[in-house]
Amino acid sequence: MASKRVRRVFHWKGQHLADPDPTMTPEEVRDYYADLYPELTTAVVTPLEETDGKASFSLEKPKAAAVAKSGGGSYKFEGSQGRRG
Repeated sequence: MASKRVRRVFHWKGQHLADPDPTMTPEEVRDYYADLYPELTTAVVTPLEETDGKASFSLEKPKAAAVAKSGGGSYKFEGSQGRRG
């Protein structure tokens, strides 16, 4: 019995990107399109769904890490040298 090939579609910012080569991994497809869309170099590949012989993948910017706020201190500048006061 012959295996049925699944067609893949990649989604990036509302665009549907065609699969350049079915033998490539989803990460290789991301890297392939990174030449055209440089933001993809750090994109995360997420499989979405597979229906009717079509597999969909989402290419998204990684979630920003939470930035902790520090209490910090006040600074007093005297002359050309900054000193913490």
